[in-house]
Amino acid sequence: TTRRALPNPGPLGGHLPGLYAVQRDGSQFRQLVHRRWATVQALGSAIPSHILEPRHHLHRVLRDGTADVLLLRTEFNRSSGEFLGTTPLRLDTLSARTRSASSGHPEGATHWWFDGKGQPRLLATRQGGERVLWERRQTDAPWQEMARSALYAGTPGAFMPHTLSPDGTVYVTATERNPRRTTALYALDPDTRRPKAQPMVSIDGFDFSGQLVFDGRDDKLLGVHYLSDGIGTAWLDTEMAALQAQVDQALPGLSNRLHLAECGCSRWVVVSSSSDLQPPLVHLYDRQAKRLQLLGTAHPELQAQRMAPRDCARVQVRDG
Repeated sequence: TTRRALPNPGPLGGHLPGLYAVQRDGSQFRQLVHRRWATVQALGSAIPSHILEPRHHLHRVLRDGTADVLLLRTEFNRSSGEFLGTTPLRLDTLSARTRSASSGHPEGATHWWFDGKGQPRLLATRQGGERVLWERRQTDAPWQEMARSALYAGTPGAFMPHTLSPDGTVYVTATERNPRRTTALYALDPDTRRPKAQPMVSIDGFDFSGQLVFDGRDDKLLGVHYLSDGIGTAWLDTEMAALQAQVDQALPGLSNRLHLAECGCSRWVVVSSSSDLQPPLVHLYDRQAKRLQLLGTAHPELQAQRMAPRDCARVQVRDG
């Protein structure tokens, strides 16, 4: 499809993000989700509208040959405002029509994980003071409880799903057995449905925060973006590691993150760069010509040479 869903980079001035869709050539621009509750209230119920309430948020763009995207609708008590959970929906960006993306799931879902076809496979709910993880391996199978843990008190062996890979592997975050009790990224054992003994990604002194990078055509895991005292990427693919080295050489002194197209073999790569002195820059890198083209910069009025350097520091406190 040539149609793209564009979340507005809000919230700004009390506005919520909203959601818009547009063709690649700039045609058929339309709003899909309101940015303000006041707008919904002003329209009232007498005027039919396909624009959804601001409680709908973009969860994922599907690449299944349709113009659909996945939304999560926040459910709350209209009287007290109490959060009740989220409901997944498929939204057709051409017709603005929605339909349910799940049925028969446990109530009070707070997190969802979907496979490449947009089918929910994992979800998390809250029950009292516990988080309960549920799993459904087949589309027509019932949801089964996979694990539960205390929400606010540490539970030995507790884990939280992070990514559901295209080949069905579940990656989770769990606390390491080290003095700092930091979290790391693990693959879930397909038989025991518990994290494997050795972490896949462990960052010394930091909890794991990052994103797995896959090739959308052959479902291959290419690497892992991560955040420590700065941003970085651990590439598992030798070609991507070489590409990273080329970009780093062309943009010295910056932390450069590569954003791939659906296929890791694409000629074009978007590069976002920043440092403690330099506000974010965005380039387009031509892998054939080995040439960078500047697309834009955040805060162009700020001059890097006038910025003060920053560094990460650790302070020892009395309780350790």
